[in-house]
Amino acid sequence: DIVDAIKNFLKEQIVAVQEVNISWFGGEPTLCPDVVLEIGTYAYSLVKKSQEVKFSSSMTTNGYLLNKEMFLKFYACGIRNYQITLDGFKHDETRYLANKQGTLKTILSNLREIKQLDSAYEYKIMLRRNILATDNDFSWYDYLAQQFNSDSRFSILIRSVDDWGGEEVKKLSIIQNDDRERVLKMHIDYATSKGLVCENDMVDNSNLFGRQFCYASYPKNFVFRANGNIQKCTIALQNNKNTVGQIIRGKVFIDTKLNQCWTPSLQEICISCKRILSCMNKQCPKRIALNQENVCCQTGRLERL
Repeated sequence: DIVDAIKNFLKEQIVAVQEVNISWFGGEPTLCPDVVLEIGTYAYSLVKKSQEVKFSSSMTTNGYLLNKEMFLKFYACGIRNYQITLDGFKHDETRYLANKQGTLKTILSNLREIKQLDSAYEYKIMLRRNILATDNDFSWYDYLAQQFNSDSRFSILIRSVDDWGGEEVKKLSIIQNDDRERVLKMHIDYATSKGLVCENDMVDNSNLFGRQFCYASYPKNFVFRANGNIQKCTIALQNNKNTVGQIIRGKVFIDTKLNQCWTPSLQEICISCKRILSCMNKQCPKRIALNQENVCCQTGRLERL
């Protein structure tokens, strides 16, 4: 029912949009390739018929099951962009199977197989690394450069580990906020010195047209959960205010008023901000939709609306 409802929703919406983007994330989307292929193939075919709508599709995956065969099936339904996290040489200590076996060797083998596809296959694979304060071994970037520098379809993204709640995160040596920019710059500078293409989007406050918009701020952006809930933000998943609709008996129901909360209008405080044109009060709408508060992008202060 959920798959059929999503397909019907896509069919209804295709006549009123200029672009369709489908992003798969989890959990782990490669554990249910049948769902990915059914919805992805259907959406791709709708766009091809219209010939006026742009189409893009991406996937966030751990890469363990993404072998060449599965990659080619996903490629056929339009998935061209991937984000895969590799936590350096310590990957097997943090990302292992239920039986405690490591995963890094298999993931790297999959990536090397995919890399062998000729240049007619146009795709992008971004290898993400999440760093802690204790991650001082830069030899991982030397290894990545050796493996993937020859292929422009591969790039890297370096992020610091953040505290999104829970008990396990308290055991980690998270980089302190006041030191984060310096540590990230060290990693980025070293990686780029080795010829790696780094995707880190260093925010330039002087750029008025940077378009720092959050996907959740778009009225027609929705997150379809496996349980039938329809949400806006991919981070605040457990917050009830994030749910703006539901799939019931094979039909999509969206609360218009709840959905509108995620497309905030400009506030008086925004008018004097030098980033007004890049932000438009849509950089992170969950601060308004969930908390009824506004965070000034320029100062970081909480401002009551």
